[in-house]
Amino acid sequence: MQQETASNYPANHDHKEMTTKSWVGTLFLLMIPLVNLVLLFVWGFGSEEGQRKKYSRAMLIVTGILLVVYIVVLVLFFMLAAAGGFSTSP
Repeated sequence: MQQETASNYPANHDHKEMTTKSWVGTLFLLMIPLVNLVLLFVWGFGSEEGQRKKYSRAMLIVTGILLVVYIVVLVLFFMLAAAGGFSTSP
């Protein structure tokens, strides 16, 4: 595996680092239900390159993994309930 160093990247890259103000605005927008999903897809798969794109894609992956885990737990819960696992009668 090749070790990445600063010399591997072009010196004149066009990506600006996001400021603290920009990150705070991004996080506030992601707190709004449904808007957050739309923005994650727009930022994650849009033409703009940079930190926000990488963050959006990572958040979509984590959200997908958590959704799958949630569905598996929910299915197991209902299977146990249907089998009488939560019966309170003696």
